[in-house]
Amino acid sequence: MLKGRDDNMKDKAYQIALDELYEKSQSNYYEEIDKKYFAIYDNIDEKFLNIFAFLHNRFNWIFEELNRRNKERKQDISIIYCKADHSRKLIEAIKIKNDLIRITEGRFKIEFNQYYNKLTQDLLPQLKETNGSEIQNYQAVQIIYFDPIFTIKDIQSHNRIKNIIFSSIGPKPEIVLDDALENNIKIVNNEEYCLVYDEEIDNSNLSIKNLKTWWEKKNSDKLLKRLLKSVENNEI
Repeated sequence: MLKGRDDNMKDKAYQIALDELYEKSQSNYYEEIDKKYFAIYDNIDEKFLNIFAFLHNRFNWIFEELNRRNKERKQDISIIYCKADHSRKLIEAIKIKNDLIRITEGRFKIEFNQYYNKLTQDLLPQLKETNGSEIQNYQAVQIIYFDPIFTIKDIQSHNRIKNIIFSSIGPKPEIVLDDALENNIKIVNNEEYCLVYDEEIDNSNLSIKNLKTWWEKKNSDKLLKRLLKSVENNEI
């Protein structure tokens, strides 16, 4: 009983933390977010969509400004100046990004673009909340406009995701949506009659080789034999 209560408390704490980060992304209404960033992340939950789009937009907006200042500086000067407002906004964006990765740890994995990650790690110690920031030896950023800088991987709940269910040799499986946020479905009846591919799928493509490798870990019989068995009474 206590374990279930602890899990509920963790879920509530997670939702509260996620809502807070979502509100921070929404409260910056005076920043117009370029629609392309919403299009880049349009296949995920609304809260993550808005947070990712907001952060992507802000990082690029500030990097554009730093690139402009870097272009205008004299060649014999190794320092560029970042205005106080921009410094604060970049510090805030980095903190939201770090908090989002932290609160989702153990639920699923959010990956931040390696290039942007190193860039923000190098900039953060030089950023100040007031009076602006002096950035040493700044190198122009190769800004990422049309590819995601955030990806969600290894989405897990208490069970491994079950999205590919096939080759039934008996009653069809009864399926329910177990967790809408994490897109986790659950078989509640007749799971023993079907196959469930439960490995990670690289680049959203499942090859015959992947399928054979997965099957060989589970069964010594030939995969084709098992697949044919599921359609032996099907006239089509």
